[in-house]
Amino acid sequence: MIRLFDSISELRQIIVPWKLLVASCCEQNINYEPEPLLSILENLDFLDWRVVTVWRSDCLVGLFPLQNIQKLPIPVKQFSMLFQNHFMSCVPLVHTDHVDEVLTEFYLWFSNPKKPLILSLPEVLPESLIFERFLKVAFINKLSIDRSSIQTRAFLDTRSQTFDAYFKSSFSSSGRSAFRRKRKRLEEQHGPWSTEFVDSDDGRIDRFVDHLIDVESKSWKEANGSSINLNPGVGRVIKDTCHAAAEHQRFLLAVSFVGDRAVSAISSYINDGRLLIYKIGFDESVSKFSVGASTTMDLIEYAHNSSRIDIVDSCADQNLEMFNRGLTGRQSVLTYKIGSHNVRSKIAVSLVSRTRNVRIVIKETLTAT
Repeated sequence: MIRLFDSISELRQIIVPWKLLVASCCEQNINYEPEPLLSILENLDFLDWRVVTVWRSDCLVGLFPLQNIQKLPIPVKQFSMLFQNHFMSCVPLVHTDHVDEVLTEFYLWFSNPKKPLILSLPEVLPESLIFERFLKVAFINKLSIDRSSIQTRAFLDTRSQTFDAYFKSSFSSSGRSAFRRKRKRLEEQHGPWSTEFVDSDDGRIDRFVDHLIDVESKSWKEANGSSINLNPGVGRVIKDTCHAAAEHQRFLLAVSFVGDRAVSAISSYINDGRLLIYKIGFDESVSKFSVGASTTMDLIEYAHNSSRIDIVDSCADQNLEMFNRGLTGRQSVLTYKIGSHNVRSKIAVSLVSRTRNVRIVIKETLTAT
């Protein structure tokens, strides 16, 4: 049975079965769990959203948060899994014992021939079991599918070697020496360097998030309007999510200090052993010492020594300098578009695919000439 929710008050009434679903879901997604999602909907700018739920009697077995987002200039209603920059994961919550039947029921709701609809699936990792089955069920149901974009981002698998072995194999001798010299000069001019980590609700969550907000406000993000300081709802979401994730240690806050002064900070969440870097900030007055990259290296060392973390994911483009040297792996993250059985939907998805292919051919031709 499908039930739709479009108000926060209604969603609060299903928190108990929702938490039971989280405990039995096939693939974790902190963004779509009760407290984080409710905070996201309350504090961020999602104007037209709904949550599609699938039930077996009184048991919640599937949860699909959607937003209406008309990205294509066509007369077809367009939805996406609820998404915003740095969301890191948009995989729906699906009970591990009901995967195919939940996805089939969702598609039966979505693919009504009378409704011209397009669904976007952003942030699709190739190893995601749910998205693999999501696409397979869409194919079986003969829905139109288009792989609309690919982003390559930096990551690191921490399982293959120790931190010392990683550091030696990833950086040349001169690179390692330069890293140590920068930290030594920083300490000589500003005080001893230390990085503290919070991964449980020990009373420091709010204070460490405030450190993140403070150092980020002293960086370029303040000037371009993307800092948490100018978007306070993001800060509330981070605090709410960290508090919610604390019970099972599925978050990590790292704050670096010189003396008593915070100069760099990172907030991140953990889904199925993958640490997803959500926000990073640093004080630009000491940027010549690469304090952001230095905090990232301390976080990588922490991850190597943690049994809860297998992968550190930058959630950022591979060319971002702060990550591309320390996080040596590269991974493709995909976006798919799926059209319902309505004729207009099928035509729209087909045209999107053909238009993109023409652009690729033109770009390759211009590059060749």
